Amino acid sequence: MKNRFIKRTAVILLLLTMLLLSACAKKKPAVSESISVSDTTEVSVSLPEPEPEPETLQAADFELADYFTKEEVMQKYTDYLATVLSEEDAGTARYTLAYVNSDSIPELIYMEGNFRSAGAHVCICDADGKISDIGEFGEYGNMAYVEKTGKIISFYMNQGVYFTDFYVLNGLSLIADTYFEIDEAVLDSESDHYYVDGDEVSADEYRKRLNAMDQNAYSAINFDKALSYKDTDDVFRVLNEFALTDVCPSMISLTENCPQFIGEWTVMGMTASKGASYTDAVDLDLTGILTVSDSGHVSFKLTYGEKELVDDGMPVTYKGNDGEAPFFTSLGFSNDDLTRDYVIYLTGEGRLEVCLTDFSGFLEDGYVCYFYLVKTVV
Repeated sequence: MKNRFIKRTAVILLLLTMLLLSACAKKKPAVSESISVSDTTEVSVSLPEPEPEPETLQAADFELADYFTKEEVMQKYTDYLATVLSEEDAGTARYTLAYVNSDSIPELIYMEGNFRSAGAHVCICDADGKISDIGEFGEYGNMAYVEKTGKIISFYMNQGVYFTDFYVLNGLSLIADTYFEIDEAVLDSESDHYYVDGDEVSADEYRKRLNAMDQNAYSAINFDKALSYKDTDDVFRVLNEFALTDVCPSMISLTENCPQFIGEWTVMGMTASKGASYTDAVDLDLTGILTVSDSGHVSFKLTYGEKELVDDGMPVTYKGNDGEAPFFTSLGFSNDDLTRDYVIYLTGEGRLEVCLTDFSGFLEDGYVCYFYLVKTVV
């Protein structure tokens, strides 16, 4: 009896001490825990929840719009680009926006160029308004992601070694998921080596695990579709318009800079390559209309015999001023799936020349054709 009395007294004193400490602590939602006093007695007390780790405060439910408007974030992105891009980088850099993590304000993506060692930088804004570059992914200014899930693919190849890295952007924190590697055989007598997270596996196991990553769900960020930083007339205007409409704008305001391009243009003829003989559209069974809108988006509709080409809403992504007369000004853009690249030139007297590089197989006369147009609607 004496031992049991002493034991109960000690436990009660311990409980009183814990209750006093709990009362002095900052009030927080509590969880219940049970402490056994004896074989027949059970006392229930409330203990404070532990303080969350700092990283938990910036987890996937972080919502940047609770701290800043889209317009404010786009201004921060504008200032950030001006700070991080050197004069040399600015000449080749491109940029765009993408909803990589789960909040309602897009992330800034920029590329220093389209060479092998230049990936796509993903930049995020935190609750203090600080812009951070969380990583450079891919090569040639290209990477892939799954919208609003934080999933990112980075692919890189060098000297017969192929890396495919998967990451997850969890709110404001980047987490490495799985990486895949192939080392090609150096000698004909050797076999290729396959690795998953550094462990060597068979080729079948490699393909099975890579296919399980559901690569088809990823969307590409491509250097050719991003906007030229050097040629942009107002980076803030472009970013803000992009963020508010979710439609990629032209990187120049045509109404202010190139109003002579705006209007509807009709195809009059074509040459299969530069310097080849000109053929009238009627003789080629060719009809086409190119429309340049006030917003700087271009549509091209072409029928060529029984085939039809339709590319709508292509934003102007770069401007050139280095051609010989009369090609002093040119505008460049690509169709949505990047199977066709366009450059248009003003040749004077209300005429336009379109250089179309086609990778889709639509043209029978080669990869590059030149169309000649006249303005029919202003």
